[in-house]
Amino acid sequence: MNEEDYLRTLRHRLRGFDDADDIVDEIRSHIVEKREAGAPLDDVLARLGTADELARRYIADAALARAWWGLARVAECTSMHKTADQYFRRAHDLDPRFASIQVMRPSSWTTARLVTRL
Repeated sequence: MNEEDYLRTLRHRLRGFDDADDIVDEIRSHIVEKREAGAPLDDVLARLGTADELARRYIADAALARAWWGLARVAECTSMHKTADQYFRRAHDLDPRFASIQVMRPSSWTTARLVTRL
């Protein structure tokens, strides 16, 4: 499979996913960077996995990020600030582009808290 076929398949598998264009651009940049460093295209694509596998990983991470975000909201509502902080961080680690999560200045209950925007 050539690079364009791989990216076309990835884009197709991510159809309807909010960040599909950004993800495809990110993967394209990754492929170009590795190719410029001398890696053969087949090796680069093999390390990424098939376009189907890669799309499933992105979709799964986004779903997990939202699940962790939900747990954080519940923990925050029950005044479990430390636990909520851990869940917000986990959600952010899984999907830093998730628009409902942003890093804010230290609050009174933790050194660096992730907050939600409604």
